[in-house]
Amino acid sequence: MKSADNPTPSVPEHPNQNPNFWFSVAIVALVFTIIYFIVSFCWVFLSDGDATEMKDRAQAITPFGVAVGALVTFFTVIWRGLLTAQQAAEQKRQNDSKDEEVLAKLLMDGTSKIQDRTKGAEVLAGLAALRAVVTSKAARYAEPAMEILCAFVQDAFSEKNRLDYWFFAVSAVNAGASHGHKTVLRIKLDAEDKRDFKWPAINGCAYVHYEGGTIESLEYNKITSRRDVFFTDVDVVACRLSRTKQFDSCRFRGCSFDSIGPHSVLAHELDRCELTGTQISPGVSDSAECLERLRRGKNWFKPSNPPTDISGFDWSQVLEVRAIDLNKW
Repeated sequence: MKSADNPTPSVPEHPNQNPNFWFSVAIVALVFTIIYFIVSFCWVFLSDGDATEMKDRAQAITPFGVAVGALVTFFTVIWRGLLTAQQAAEQKRQNDSKDEEVLAKLLMDGTSKIQDRTKGAEVLAGLAALRAVVTSKAARYAEPAMEILCAFVQDAFSEKNRLDYWFFAVSAVNAGASHGHKTVLRIKLDAEDKRDFKWPAINGCAYVHYEGGTIESLEYNKITSRRDVFFTDVDVVACRLSRTKQFDSCRFRGCSFDSIGPHSVLAHELDRCELTGTQISPGVSDSAECLERLRRGKNWFKPSNPPTDISGFDWSQVLEVRAIDLNKW
């Protein structure tokens, strides 16, 4: 049994990939090959025997000579291949090092240029530099750049006269998210009284809270699977919703739902929403206020697929029945 002080040597799982090792093997094989040919020459041509005997000896050693020559070639090819791979790896390392230097410079330049937002061209140049960093594969620099951009998105939104910068920053954050980079920052954006302000989807932040404004289906579909996005007092237009827990006091206009319950109806406003095939909980049909809200909102369904309710309630008494959506959103 081996003691702890003398462990069994580990056996490498792969062949030796050191070019110097295979170069030494090739040289040794070449030396033995030269010796082999010298001895073979002496045995064939310098020993006693007639021409026929020399011919037989030459034919006898020829296959071995070919094999030895092939072996030397084999070792040489391995050496050259490993040497080329090593040189390529070193070149890649140098290139990566240069790339990191460039990214570090872009990160510093971009951060400094976005500080003074009165200098429009400089701010845009800084955001472009940070975008180049977050779309790189170097997480070492991309993640700090994402944090800087998300903080800019949070802070710059309050400057309503600088929304061109803001939308450019949002685009950069989304570009970074598409390359797999995220930040732990949580942001809250308040459109205040700007009901017609249209929110863009923002990915890459750990948490996004929209307040006020409007979100439409094109942007909502980009974040529909996320559970860390919340909406308060937002107009939600023509969206397909699988859940309403992420919404508070919102107005659903022309939306459709997988399912709704009393809270969905009482806590929000449903305006001309399509409830075709929607699963409606029994609490809705039991509430006179819910029914009145649905009726007043002119919500509707297609006759081919009415809402489902285990109580068997006839929803055509409350909702409009149409073959097509007559609303334009």
